[in-house]
Amino acid sequence: MTYRCSCGASFEDVEQYMGHKRSHQEPPQAQKKGVMCLGCGATIPTPDDYAGMVSCPSCRRNMKVVVQGGEVQTAVLR
Repeated sequence: MTYRCSCGASFEDVEQYMGHKRSHQEPPQAQKKGVMCLGCGATIPTPDDYAGMVSCPSCRRNMKVVVQGGEVQTAVLR
C-alpha cells in the first residue's frame, strides 16, 4: 500500500510516512515558548526571566506578567 502526504511525498512503509508527517509539525517546545494571552490565547514571546508589561501581537491587549525560569508566575490582563 502506498501512503501519500499532502505535500506530495509518497511512502511504501507506514512508519516512514508517520515519521515524515511529524516533520511537518512544529516542535512542542516552540509552541509553548512565551506567555499565553489571556484575551485571545495567542502566544506572546518573552524571555525566561521577565517582569513587566507585554502587548499581545494578535489582539493588542496588554498584560502584566512575571516569568521566572520560563514558567509564568503571574499574568493579569490590563
